[in-house]
Amino acid sequence: MTEGFWDNVLLLKGLYDQALDPVAQLWKLTRMELDLLLFLHNNPDRATAAEAVRLRRWTKSHVSAAVHALEGRGLLSAVHPPGNRKVLSLTLLPAAENAIRQGTAAQNRFVETL
Repeated sequence: MTEGFWDNVLLLKGLYDQALDPVAQLWKLTRMELDLLLFLHNNPDRATAAEAVRLRRWTKSHVSAAVHALEGRGLLSAVHPPGNRKVLSLTLLPAAENAIRQGTAAQNRFVETL
């Protein structure tokens, strides 16, 4: 029984990858970068690096690298609130809108496929 469950998990992950990978390639983003943009778009009330790590179970190093790359491309702003170097607040910038729109459309197509 559990073998079938894990087979289905892998199947769903593969289908999700098929839906999102073309968007990442089009915008020359890594999947982590696109996933972070979509996470922030879909969870505006959880717009910190720590929340992305906690909720999506991503590694801190992968989130950090994605934040740095997205900042460099002008798609994301990352700032520490005054007096708190542990929290990194993330804000989507207007330049990310088209990639997010296409990524969201791909997510919606994936859900419709299910």
